[in-house]
Amino acid sequence: MNAHKGFLYGTHKFLPLFKQLDIKTPEIVAEDYSQTDFPFCYQIQTKLEGTDLGWVMDELSAEDLKHIAKDISDIFDKFKSLPRPRDFGGMSGANEEHRTSLWPGLQQQFADIRKRNAITRIQDDEILDMSEQLLRDYQAYFEQVQPMLYYDDICFKNVMIHE
Repeated sequence: MNAHKGFLYGTHKFLPLFKQLDIKTPEIVAEDYSQTDFPFCYQIQTKLEGTDLGWVMDELSAEDLKHIAKDISDIFDKFKSLPRPRDFGGMSGANEEHRTSLWPGLQQQFADIRKRNAITRIQDDEILDMSEQLLRDYQAYFEQVQPMLYYDDICFKNVMIHE
């Protein structure tokens, strides 16, 4: 459930694609993004057998972890068979901003980091200054990078361990 369609709609859009790539995923049993009968957008999915990686990681051997890393790497390799995106930006269908170059997106992300850090003060300004200088030093490189598909939702809660 979520009040915003964009946080769920990528799942609606990409689960069928993952299935075509032979990536084990749940099925969407029911979904509604209209918020007319219920104040949230929602999906109901079938249950995958297993436990979130984050809950069992400490119990796994180094060999187990190597096998899991290989399985995840194999999933990323399957994405290489998909057509390259034409621009930079999200693909969930949630009205993401798209750019023809990587550079403006990096500039915006760094501006957001500075803005958040002004409130939290988690990061030392010297580290931020050095990071910003590195970005500027490599601007020419970032401006020539071509778009590619990058799946950014591999995390402990999205990797299930079964047996």
